[in-house]
Amino acid sequence: MSSTADLVQTADGRACKAQTRMLIPLVLRRHSQSIAAGFGRAMAVLVGILACLTVASCAPPGVGHMPLETPRAYPTEPRPSTLAIVVYRAPVFQFIGPDGSLLEERPADGMDSPRAGTAQVVGSSVYYLDSHRHVVRRVTAKGSQDLDLTVHPGLSSFLMSSDGAHLAWATAEFGAAIVSELWMADLDGSNPRLVERSDPAHPERTSFILEPYRWTADGDLVYAWQPIGLGGYVLFEGYASFYRYSPPASRTTPILPVTVLTPGTCWNALSQNLDLAAGTCGGSEDPISMRLLTLGTGSEVVVPVVAEQGIAGSAAFSPDGQRLAYAVARNNPENEAGQVLLVDLAPGSQPISLASTPGGYYHHLAWLDDNRLVAGASLGGVDRVVLLTLGSGELPLAEGLLVGLQIP
Repeated sequence: MSSTADLVQTADGRACKAQTRMLIPLVLRRHSQSIAAGFGRAMAVLVGILACLTVASCAPPGVGHMPLETPRAYPTEPRPSTLAIVVYRAPVFQFIGPDGSLLEERPADGMDSPRAGTAQVVGSSVYYLDSHRHVVRRVTAKGSQDLDLTVHPGLSSFLMSSDGAHLAWATAEFGAAIVSELWMADLDGSNPRLVERSDPAHPERTSFILEPYRWTADGDLVYAWQPIGLGGYVLFEGYASFYRYSPPASRTTPILPVTVLTPGTCWNALSQNLDLAAGTCGGSEDPISMRLLTLGTGSEVVVPVVAEQGIAGSAAFSPDGQRLAYAVARNNPENEAGQVLLVDLAPGSQPISLASTPGGYYHHLAWLDDNRLVAGASLGGVDRVVLLTLGSGELPLAEGLLVGLQIP
């Protein structure tokens, strides 16, 4: 597969030419509502009416982006000295200590409902998509700034690199056809690059938009083509595909490509070195089992199903790469119950339960270290964040939605 950057450079490597499309988009992203209501949470996060397609040597599309001649420098912050769990509880971000104490609050103007791609903690900063003003904002202890290069009415998702130096962001427009673009640049707006763009030559992607997933240690970008329009009782988020883009070579390599047979967002996670994938993809006769796929060889391990497991998701590999945590639930909006399970990656391992809750489920897992996890949950119809310590049970931390971790 050739990248969009390759196609643009081949078509016109001499000058910057822009094409403008006037389209009106609407995308429904999935989040679950309270169990009592019995509906999946839905969030409208895209409204766009204007985008410019430019070649990789031009400034990114958007309204009011910073020209390359005058890149904007953003102040740096020292590495955080305090461990904190960042929770969104409208209208603020709360920094919670591992003992449940409130350490700090910061404004979250324009934040709707955080999920992967719309809110992220990097160092001591919180970055989030302001869906009212269509821009990525950075919130520090000293104040807030807009990341001007992301201003775009069709802004749909973004991803900062772990060192805060690079940014990827995606846009989407809706009209006679879906037009989605994925861009990357340095934080100050320099070195912009069009990574990928919708292509009518790939009909399997006509109902998909782009979303960044992870920056690798060597500066590559892993991204996904994501389906839109899915609804119903959806407990867990996930991914439909994975691709890896290498900026030096302007080359895209499929990891788990999207096809006409892609069943939905059933991949949950990739291991740190990108050799394993976890999710429920791959078995129409057994769609509820968590599976571990070895990339490159295609070998697969199906994790045994536990009692009352009607669905699985939210998988997360441990920092040491030795274990997988994931969530399961009955998948019954009238009588829900969920668990967090842990399984060693050694052959023949059986999953063990770390936590369980009647009347709710766990939908977001993040490892704090090799022995502790933070879980976002819907418990009794209320969004909560809890700390799970291996062998010690569950500690409630706060009400709200899990955003990320501030790790010293």
